[in-house]
Amino acid sequence: SLVEKLNNANKTWIPSAVNMPSAQQYCEAELVGNLVIIVGDWFRNSNPAEFPTGRVQIYNMANNSWSNGTSMPSTQERGLGGMAEANGYLYYAGGVRSPTANDATNKTYRYDPVSDQWTRMADMNQARASFELINFHGQLYAIGGFQGTQTWNRQALDYVERYDPATDTWTPIGSMSTARLDAVLTTLGGLMYVVGGIDGSNRVSSGE
Repeated sequence: SLVEKLNNANKTWIPSAVNMPSAQQYCEAELVGNLVIIVGDWFRNSNPAEFPTGRVQIYNMANNSWSNGTSMPSTQERGLGGMAEANGYLYYAGGVRSPTANDATNKTYRYDPVSDQWTRMADMNQARASFELINFHGQLYAIGGFQGTQTWNRQALDYVERYDPATDTWTPIGSMSTARLDAVLTTLGGLMYVVGGIDGSNRVSSGE
């Protein structure tokens, strides 16, 4: 539940004045207005098996306080998914529930911070987990990820698809040259860059 802040001027980390009310792991975080919204959780290789709670925690930067949002829909709670903001909504796609991560999904849900409600949206074409979802010029791009079990030898994906929030449709686009999961994705100068990750069994040092 520990929260730390980065001072970008001197590149040092300091503890936040207010920690999360509850611990959360394998979750996603996005900024919507002055709210930092934390979604999802996952319990890797838990024994006995422990399943996600779909926890949603919201930090309000205006008053320096935490609150709980409505959890992910029943039986759809998960972690290791991809999440991005578009037009004031959060879109959470993919992810897993099983502690062995053998149940990657293609389902997409939209969270409305104003009404605190979840809505089922169009499914991705490809089930996946441990991937990046990013907003680029108003479209959401799902890049890479994996299927299979959460072991060192996983089926990494090179598959890329684009979501249009206006029409609620996913469209396949060109694949990456290297299949990868757990990569880092950013945008700069009108281009997207994906760097590093794992190709299923080995760490990847390349970018594209």
